[in-house]
Amino acid sequence: MNCSVFGCCMLKGPSSPPDNRTVPSSEALQTKRQSLKYSHAADRGIRKNELHDRLNRSQTGNTGFTTGQAKMSHANSRFALLRALVAVTLVDLLVQFLLGMWVNLFASLPSTFVSSASSSGMMGMMSSMMGASSMMGGGMLVLMVHMMNGYLLLFLSILVLAVSLYSGRAKITGLAIAGVGSILLAGISGLIFMFSGFQDDLYSYSMAVGFILAFGIYFLVMYFSK
Repeated sequence: MNCSVFGCCMLKGPSSPPDNRTVPSSEALQTKRQSLKYSHAADRGIRKNELHDRLNRSQTGNTGFTTGQAKMSHANSRFALLRALVAVTLVDLLVQFLLGMWVNLFASLPSTFVSSASSSGMMGMMSSMMGASSMMGGGMLVLMVHMMNGYLLLFLSILVLAVSLYSGRAKITGLAIAGVGSILLAGISGLIFMFSGFQDDLYSYSMAVGFILAFGIYFLVMYFSK
């Protein structure tokens, strides 16, 4: 126990450790501020690059999506054209069938036309058709329309084949080729039937077979082009 000069006794307690903390200088504070500023700038640069990359990826994705949409739209337009041509062909096949049945059941062809068709072939048949009286009488006009419509059917079948080649589907292209063949079968059989003087029923039958095949084939083309 120690006594002070004033006669007071004070208990001497344990001494506190010295404070070793140092106050940072202004240069150190400035350096720390600059390092923080640089780190924030670096963070902003990284975020900016990330946003730029995301924007580029989104633009690339949108470009690819737009290209895919354009290709799909082009393919849809081709199939729409193909379906329209097939629909016209099917309607024309029905018209051809009705014309042929009318000639077969109701037309009374002149004897001169039948004899010229059987003896002189195409030239004799065409020369007998050119007569005005025979053209308008005895069903010759309907027969002429029936023949011309056959050439129209052949032209339509070639158009369907041309469009089907650009469809990219081998099944549709194969069916279109078969359709051209069936129409050729019906047309050639019909011509030979006329050359025989409408007497050879085998070619009349093969003409009907060609029609049935063509109608079924183009119905399948319509179905698979959806």
